[in-house]
Amino acid sequence: MKIIYTTDLYGNHTKYDRLVEAATEFHVDLVINGGDMFPKNIDLHKQDIFIRNELHKHFERFEQIGIHYLCCPGNDDLRIFDELFQQECGHFKYVYSKVSRLTGFA
Repeated sequence: MKIIYTTDLYGNHTKYDRLVEAATEFHVDLVINGGDMFPKNIDLHKQDIFIRNELHKHFERFEQIGIHYLCCPGNDDLRIFDELFQQECGHFKYVYSKVSRLTGFA
């Protein structure tokens, strides 16, 4: 099994595009995104907009090429969007997400 691990994409479309290219080029079976997927910005609405309008496009690309995608929010991905994030991930067969709280941390 071939795996790519990534983190700190911060909603950057170029980084998301490169991730798809690398996963395709190296014929990986699974991408693991360790968090910090959403834009890092003082304006919290940018994360909401990204999750609602952009994230599904990224997931669709992996779904189309048959690469599994495991992801979880990071410390810069605001907790107030955990439920929305879970809803968006739930639409995809190949996307697995998990929000867990351990001793007060997400």
